[in-house]
Amino acid sequence: MSLNLHARDGDVKIPLWQTPTYVSTMICITDRGDLATLTGKDARRALYSYCEWVKYYFRYVDETNISQKELKIQREIIDEHIISIKEHFASKKLVVWCQ
Repeated sequence: MSLNLHARDGDVKIPLWQTPTYVSTMICITDRGDLATLTGKDARRALYSYCEWVKYYFRYVDETNISQKELKIQREIIDEHIISIKEHFASKKLVVWCQ
């Protein structure tokens, strides 16, 4: 079964990129081994972990088959995505879950 990470800020769905099941699980797992719906500081921690995964996973692509111009565009897209996610860090209505 595939698990993806999802997030909401109140009634606003936060658009996250598809995550591998192991990443979603690592972000949402509790100390008891259960998957949890995260709120408050736990939800912020989850989104921070997601942003770190995006930054490192997508930044270190195989650069041999991509032009410098394409690489620059890709990095700008990644940076813009991370900025858009971090805009929600201060929210008191933040919820993150795996599904």
